[in-house]
Amino acid sequence: MVRHREGATRPRGKGRDEHGAVAVAVALLSTVLVAAAGLGVDTAKVTYEKGRVQHSADNAAMAIAQDCALNKSTCTAPGALSTATYFANQNAPGSTVAGSGVVLGADSVKVTVGKTVTTSLMKVVGVNSKVVTASATAKWNGHPTEGTTMLPMGIPYCMYKDNQPPATTPLLLRSDVISVVFNVIVQGGTAGRLITTLVGDLLGVTDACTGPTGLNLKMLRGPIWLSGLEGALHGAFNWNSSVCNMHLGTIDGFLGSTLSSVIPSSCVNKLGSSIKKGQVVLLPIYVPSISLQQLGLELDGCLLGICSAKIPPRIGIKVLGFAPFKITGWNYPNNSNPDASAPQCFSIPLLVHPPASIGCNGIQGYFVKTMQAKPDFTYSQSGADYGASSVALTN
Repeated sequence: MVRHREGATRPRGKGRDEHGAVAVAVALLSTVLVAAAGLGVDTAKVTYEKGRVQHSADNAAMAIAQDCALNKSTCTAPGALSTATYFANQNAPGSTVAGSGVVLGADSVKVTVGKTVTTSLMKVVGVNSKVVTASATAKWNGHPTEGTTMLPMGIPYCMYKDNQPPATTPLLLRSDVISVVFNVIVQGGTAGRLITTLVGDLLGVTDACTGPTGLNLKMLRGPIWLSGLEGALHGAFNWNSSVCNMHLGTIDGFLGSTLSSVIPSSCVNKLGSSIKKGQVVLLPIYVPSISLQQLGLELDGCLLGICSAKIPPRIGIKVLGFAPFKITGWNYPNNSNPDASAPQCFSIPLLVHPPASIGCNGIQGYFVKTMQAKPDFTYSQSGADYGASSVALTN
């Protein structure tokens, strides 16, 4: 039996001190844990808002670039700031765009968006908010001036002008009209050569319009295959008949009358294979390079307003630029997939004896506007605007 001596002292307060130290440690640890939890929660919140702000900057920069590519009145410093502010608030409510947050250049725009993000648990350690910012730069590169077109089908300027976007009603680009006119001229003999001013009107296959330079034009109401170019006076031109690839720029040349140039089989075979319904292709737009009121036909001469076409007939053309066309159907020998909602093919009677007619070949669809650059084309600010532009984020 252990006895304590009288007068011996027992240790006092050790347990209480240990409990107090533990309490302090727990309190400190709790603060650290709360701060860590708050850091995790608020960091996730800040990261989320950062993504929204970046999305706002991207959309704002693209919208401004598209306005400038289309030469809209909003392509100004005040207009760009207004556009940026709108998209910032739409995508990240509460965000702001300072006046210096939009830098508008000759062919690009930089947008910087900022937002103050309030914190929740991080307030415990004195962090009440975080500011997040994001920038985006978009560039517009003008319009196509040169490239490899999937279908070397030249569209008359007057036909494009009458059906330019935003028209969405499908039309028929009838590519055999030129063969109709050439047949009339050739088979009509002297009379056929002398009525070149009336041939198109009698067949009902011409359009008249004011050209881009202000001159009055009379043109065929149908495209022509540029694969029949017999010689380029100037400009880029390279035709690969085996795969229907034509590298083409702004060019002057003469289109001949051989049958192979009217219906190149390699191009027709692309329809339904490498070119699908609903696909957008860039088509060359042309005007007559000579004989503006004579359908662009090369003439021997004119007397008292009556002109004589050369035999074999040739059309002088000048390619101005490229227009995006959405294909909805087509009709060619051994390859027909027409669009029922678009104008259908019909026969055109030839003005010869005995009476004859020619079948109807062409593609259906409508002209559109595009902002996405085609990889096989060169874009420039000097290019003519026929609905194709190039707009993209650069960072």
